[in-house]
Amino acid sequence: MTRDDQEKAFYREQSDRLGSQLLRLKEELAATGRELHRQRTVATVVQTLFDIARSGLTANALRQRFLSTLLETLGTDRVALMRLGDDGRLRLRHALGFPAGFSAMLEQLPPLPRPCPERWDELPGDTAEALCTASGLETPLWVGHRRTGTVVMLGTPAARRVHAPYTEAEDVRAVSAALEVYVHIRELLIAEAALRTSEANYRAIFDSVNDGIAVVDPDTLCLIEANERLRQLFALHEFVPGRLRLDALGMSEQSPSPMQWARQIRQAVEGMSQLMEWEAQRPDGNRLWIELHLRSAEIGGHSRLLAVARDVTQRKEAEARLRHGALHDPLTGLPNRTLVLDRLGQALKRQRREPGYRFALMFLDLDRFKMVNDSFGHGVGDQLLVAIARRLGDVVRPGDTLARLGGDEFLVLLQEHIGAPEELRRIAERLQHALQRPFIIAGRDVYSSASIGIAPGAAGYHTPEEMLRDADIAVYHAKSLGVSRYELFRPEMHRDVVERLQIDSDLRRAVEHDELRAYYQPLVELRSGRISGFEALVRWQHPSRGLLLPGSFIPTAEESGMIRQIGTWMLHRVCTEVHAWHKRHDELPPFSVSVNLSPRQIASPEIVSHVRSILAEHACPVEWLHLEVTESALMENALSARNVLNGLRDLGLHLSIDDFGTGYSSLSYLQQFPIDILKIDRSFIQRMETEEGLQMVETIINLGHNLGMRVVAEGVEYDDQCRQLQRLGCDYGQGFLFARPVPPEAALELLLQPRVLLP
Repeated sequence: MTRDDQEKAFYREQSDRLGSQLLRLKEELAATGRELHRQRTVATVVQTLFDIARSGLTANALRQRFLSTLLETLGTDRVALMRLGDDGRLRLRHALGFPAGFSAMLEQLPPLPRPCPERWDELPGDTAEALCTASGLETPLWVGHRRTGTVVMLGTPAARRVHAPYTEAEDVRAVSAALEVYVHIRELLIAEAALRTSEANYRAIFDSVNDGIAVVDPDTLCLIEANERLRQLFALHEFVPGRLRLDALGMSEQSPSPMQWARQIRQAVEGMSQLMEWEAQRPDGNRLWIELHLRSAEIGGHSRLLAVARDVTQRKEAEARLRHGALHDPLTGLPNRTLVLDRLGQALKRQRREPGYRFALMFLDLDRFKMVNDSFGHGVGDQLLVAIARRLGDVVRPGDTLARLGGDEFLVLLQEHIGAPEELRRIAERLQHALQRPFIIAGRDVYSSASIGIAPGAAGYHTPEEMLRDADIAVYHAKSLGVSRYELFRPEMHRDVVERLQIDSDLRRAVEHDELRAYYQPLVELRSGRISGFEALVRWQHPSRGLLLPGSFIPTAEESGMIRQIGTWMLHRVCTEVHAWHKRHDELPPFSVSVNLSPRQIASPEIVSHVRSILAEHACPVEWLHLEVTESALMENALSARNVLNGLRDLGLHLSIDDFGTGYSSLSYLQQFPIDILKIDRSFIQRMETEEGLQMVETIINLGHNLGMRVVAEGVEYDDQCRQLQRLGCDYGQGFLFARPVPPEAALELLLQPRVLLP
């Protein structure tokens, strides 16, 4: 090879080497350009997106700017933003340059597999082909975001494309990076919008609730936040966070003590919700009751106390009204039974602590108060009770308690300066004297008085009820002695009550077990000395006490209402025995048996039909039976008594008025009743030894005869009484002088062997 050939070969080799180096440099420069283009694209998109985010645009505006930036930086003609739903269907969010029907076409595509495909080659062939057809892009660039399902699809239509773009990995990475930034910023915008909404909602709720709410630092007890209601409750016109302490809210003498605050705060911090109540005072001096709930809370990443304050003033006032209503009489406003018993219990406890302490309980029962209600109506009766309460309140000593027990009953608890029984008597007399002056009710004068029972506290009571019981027993004894009386309790009074209760219990059994007996006392005609009839008197054959006389159980029967059953039993028994006497002995002389009707029987309109049915049941002729009523029974309700007596008279029965002279009836009243026989009370017969007593008996006998009545003298025991009654023209006599009450067989024997019973 020549030198020239060698030189040519050398230069060709150098030329080829340089060409290769230039080609490599060109390729590296192209790659660097592409990388720079990718980085510039990503940087441009990121900068644009962050500018959009800072400007506060909406998510929709963010999508539009994101797509337009991609078009500008990548030099494409079409770009679409889609979202793969949970059902696998693509839905168009925004598109630039795509045909109008592209969105409708997406709805017709079959579902794509989840998660979202990241590259074009991950799409099913039929889906890729349909997307190319609908978009007009032959080889679109597809970038999917797996977590959110967001997809970017972009490119240039095939008709305008000079070479196939977007096949290089750098372009895919650029769009992927831009999409990642877009998704992140979009989520930030959504979160920020939600946060703003949540903050707005929180603030709206915080300031609009009806309870005062404060966020408190548990270490300093300072209020970090306070809503509008809390500021209103405590009149906080200027609230500066961190300056006001929780324990200074509404501070008053009723506020919790520092120790109480410390305990409540400690327990709240430990997770135990706390409830506090106190009467707070506002800066303007007004007071209100506050109910404060404390509990721990995690707020803003810090441990806080949440204090909820509620104005419970109305509830407290309602509770106070309820307590007052529960402890006071609604009519008079006085303490009621519950309150006075509570104070009585406190007095008993004090007496146990202080043996020298003395107190007493007075039980006031108004006399004849029922007459006021019956005469003037319950409205006037209520006004009278209110007026009595006021007047008694004026004379009750300071420190004592005046209470209304109910109805026409009042209590006075004497708690201070109680000395000897004379002091109790003076107080009782002062109370009675206060009621003597008339009360002006509804324009009329109304008079009242009270019987008083006194239970001294020195009797060693254990319960308030025991003391109230004994005061009630004492007032019962006072009323039995007349009106406007007072009695100090004595132990024998309680024994009497227990005795009456036992009698009442036994008496109910006596009627069921047929322990009652009918005894008969003759009525003697004073001119002939012969028996004209009998008065039936009840006796009780008690299983343990023997034969009891009426005085030992009739008063109890009248109180309990058992007198009706006893009266019915007597009517049946007398009719049964008298009918049996006549059936066994045809030769009996004419006679009748008198049976007493109690005031309760007279007050019952059914007594007429009741007597009629008893007579018919025992086939007893009306002439065999006489009925007696006491004068006092007639005076209790003259109108109804007159109607009952007229009904009995229409049956053909003869009627007697018993114990005449004790009921203070006037002659005009006596003439209104269909009475056949007038029976002079034994008390008048016992006084016949005096001139005045003799004249009184003579007057009654003449009165009865002038009214067309026959007259019977009760309680005749001596010969002189009998002779004086004969001289005065009395028709009949009844008493131990002639015969004592006897059992049925002895009474029948008196009828079968008639003899003169005169002395």
